[in-house]
Amino acid sequence: VPTVAAIAAEDPRPPSGHVRLVALDIGQGDALLVETAQETVLVDTGGSPVSDFDPGAAVIAPFLRARGSRSLDPVVITHFHADHAGGVRGLLAEIPTRQAWVASATVDDPASVRFAAALGDTPVTVLAAGDERRDGDCTWRVLHPSGRWLENGGAPVSNNGSLVLAVACGGRQI
Repeated sequence: VPTVAAIAAEDPRPPSGHVRLVALDIGQGDALLVETAQETVLVDTGGSPVSDFDPGAAVIAPFLRARGSRSLDPVVITHFHADHAGGVRGLLAEIPTRQAWVASATVDDPASVRFAAALGDTPVTVLAAGDERRDGDCTWRVLHPSGRWLENGGAPVSNNGSLVLAVACGGRQI
């Protein structure tokens, strides 16, 4: 006799004052899930410039649904190369996202144009070194890129122009 078991997903968020980091195996590139008591933040979505595989739809969205996460607070894209932003379109088609955090939204090159198209109407917040965001008892600090780096001709779409964040929560920092 076939049996169906229903499993109720618990809220995956850690308790107040704690932070959890989950590294997802999405193939090429990165996808890091950072969970605090108030927010679920995804840093990068992986992808490949030479493959049609969409880690956002194939790996990240199913993982989030299995954990009971039905939305993201921000999705952070460190820079617009395909191995960091290639899964955005598939992810956003399945998981509502409150906003996107990026290092620059003004670059007029093919990678940033593809990224903007994938975002649709998701609001974008451009961040630079010194910016801070409070998340309950946690603080997100932007370490790079600095405005000076960008003003001196640094390319926000390059690896060297990547958005670098630190989150401090309950005496711990990632």
